[in-house]
Amino acid sequence: MGKKKLNISFEPDFKNVDAARISIRNRCRQVFNKDEAEALIEDFCLAATEAMNNAVEHSGAKVIEVELLLNNKHALLRVITEGAKFDPTSKTALPGFDKAGELPEGGFGLGIIHGLVDRTNYEYVNGKNVFTLEKRLK
Repeated sequence: MGKKKLNISFEPDFKNVDAARISIRNRCRQVFNKDEAEALIEDFCLAATEAMNNAVEHSGAKVIEVELLLNNKHALLRVITEGAKFDPTSKTALPGFDKAGELPEGGFGLGIIHGLVDRTNYEYVNGKNVFTLEKRLK
């Protein structure tokens, strides 16, 4: 069985989010049976990507820290940033449409996250935002 923990720190850049997502996906595939859990892993990775993208775009942090913890049934991801307090766990409705067939830009990330994971949590500790995503993968 692969390692059950992964820590990643990166400068806020979307290219770095892509690299982090690949590492998260690979670690999940090492721990969970890829054939049985692939769809759940992909959902978790999409939610993780949205959380990291939000940190890149909105946190103003110089460094984004990501901590992945895996046990035999769940994946837990923490995205940690310094900066102003921001609670992303409040339930967010997906934005409305301005015209039929046209999607507004932005505003979908938190709705996607909440729809793809089983639980989210937010804490503000010692000047850091800690956004936690949890997903059952087995």
